[in-house]
Amino acid sequence: MKPYTISLIQPNFKQGPGGIASYLPYSVGILWSYCLTNEFIKDNLELDRLVYKRESIDELAQQLSKNDIVAFSTYVWNRNYNFKLAQRVKEFNPNVFILFGGPEPPITNPNIFSEVMPFCDVVVRGEGEYIFSNLIEKWLKGDDWSNDKGLLINQNGICKDNGAGERINDLDSVPSPYLSGVFDLILPLEKEWNAVIETNRGCPYKCTFCDWGSLTYSKVKKFNLTRVFHEIEWMSQNKIGYMDVADANFGIFIERDNMIVDKLIEVQTNNGYPYRTGWSWAKNQQSEVVQIAKKLIKSGHFNNGLTISLQSMDENTLNTIKRSNMGINKINEIFAECRKDGVPLNVELILGLPGETLQTWENTMYGVFEVGQHDSVEVWQAQILENAEMNLSQRKLFNIRGQMVLDYFPNGLDNEAPEFSEIVTSTSTMSLEDMVEGYKLSWFLITWHTGGFSQYISRFLVKYLNISYKDFYKGFREFIREDKFWSEQETNMDSTIQDWYSNGNEIISELGPITITAATNQYRTLFKIHYEELYNKMYNLVSDYLKTFNLSEQLCNDLIELNKCVVTKQRDIKDYQIQTKYNILEYILDMDVELKESIQTIQITYPHDPIRSKDLAWFMESLFFARRRSYGKNYLKVI
Repeated sequence: MKPYTISLIQPNFKQGPGGIASYLPYSVGILWSYCLTNEFIKDNLELDRLVYKRESIDELAQQLSKNDIVAFSTYVWNRNYNFKLAQRVKEFNPNVFILFGGPEPPITNPNIFSEVMPFCDVVVRGEGEYIFSNLIEKWLKGDDWSNDKGLLINQNGICKDNGAGERINDLDSVPSPYLSGVFDLILPLEKEWNAVIETNRGCPYKCTFCDWGSLTYSKVKKFNLTRVFHEIEWMSQNKIGYMDVADANFGIFIERDNMIVDKLIEVQTNNGYPYRTGWSWAKNQQSEVVQIAKKLIKSGHFNNGLTISLQSMDENTLNTIKRSNMGINKINEIFAECRKDGVPLNVELILGLPGETLQTWENTMYGVFEVGQHDSVEVWQAQILENAEMNLSQRKLFNIRGQMVLDYFPNGLDNEAPEFSEIVTSTSTMSLEDMVEGYKLSWFLITWHTGGFSQYISRFLVKYLNISYKDFYKGFREFIREDKFWSEQETNMDSTIQDWYSNGNEIISELGPITITAATNQYRTLFKIHYEELYNKMYNLVSDYLKTFNLSEQLCNDLIELNKCVVTKQRDIKDYQIQTKYNILEYILDMDVELKESIQTIQITYPHDPIRSKDLAWFMESLFFARRRSYGKNYLKVI
């Protein structure tokens, strides 16, 4: 028996519809994997618990208090839980040596130990593997570590900040937690796992809203490609269903990243695992990145598509957050290539960034449609992260006001230790009232346009009548304002968001088999439509509006019938065909095609899992969790 014991803590919420997959605790796993390269640590320190999920705090704290060392990896999704757990451990046993790391400890706060984390002995800042291992070895030996770089030390409530440690130059000196067997201890405990893989580390960007950029703005360093291949093979052999690639900019190394995707496709073809992947794609895409996404789709195993993180299309806002997007012409090229190659496209936007106004936000939302993106627009509320520049220096400069909210993590409900996110509710350029209106506009367009109920009608009219999407939807919003159903939806959304922004009250409600929270709230009306089968209600509203444009009866009929094919009816999932008397689909999809009377047959295909989609709860939740794959909509093609 070894003389000392340690437990490593990195709990997370579950992943996917119904919370089906648990995360393997990668960050603490790789810390321990490196510690095991030190023979002294290996001989003298035993790993007791590897905590990956939220357990009863009192029960777990009693178990952990029997350890000599307890180390916590802390993020926005487990900060409150970790703080409460560490405090209880210290109460049960004041002699436990408690360490913290990760992005959330407030490392710039001089009162970190007197006001925020009195239960913590040391905070490790920056890349932790070397710093953590050196500290553990010295602690075990009784050597002096009080001046080591990369440590914030609690000296009777006073913070001794030893400054940042150096970056790790040789990433291959840090063994893989998968290949070294660290996770063998917990693998049998869950049926479904989500594993995180790093193929490189670092981010060349410095976006002010992101602690990734603020803390790791630096040259990107790569893990050995053979190691990456072996990790992918391990995941496949151990039947890991979900794999998240933790690179900040996957696709930035075209040749290498193509090889990684080839390996992933190979193991999936051979073993069936992994079958779901998550990516943070390169910020400014090239054509080659689209081809990587296309390759994943053509493999028949992965249909994630491509996510482009625009955040905003306003140049002043982008300059304020120290971000540069592709030019409009380049964005148009990438979007057109995705459409041509059948690559599902998702655009990420952030509401509430400093410098944004209600007008620029409207221009951004409609601008995304103008440059050709229609299937998935993902809108997040700006969040204030502890160590991001937006919090540390821009908060006062732009009069950023925030509200602590409890329900902004998917599958993140926890009554014992609820997690708070601080969302931006107003800035010097966007009042609270403007923020509410910006949120409601996003909800409106996600429901109608990217949700599919008005998409093809608006796309046709924008081209045919040479109007803007802004003109179409402003008129449509006014047109349906008096409709009882829609009026109730808008009134409810207004009061809900006012309360959320102003008071931080949870947006939690039950709708049939699912629970709606702030994370899924923008899809609330889509959930309701599918649950209550209100398809005809939606199509009747947009059809009535279409009739105000004085088109021929036949053209209106073709448009309405085509538009009805876009949204999947959950109880009637099928592939089928329709005919139109105009070449209307070709006209919408190809800017160079002229409209003419020409009978066309259109194939409507359901491109998602038809078996799982028969489960109503799965289908409804997938409208959110699979939004990047344009879930809930059919694929239309002229044949």
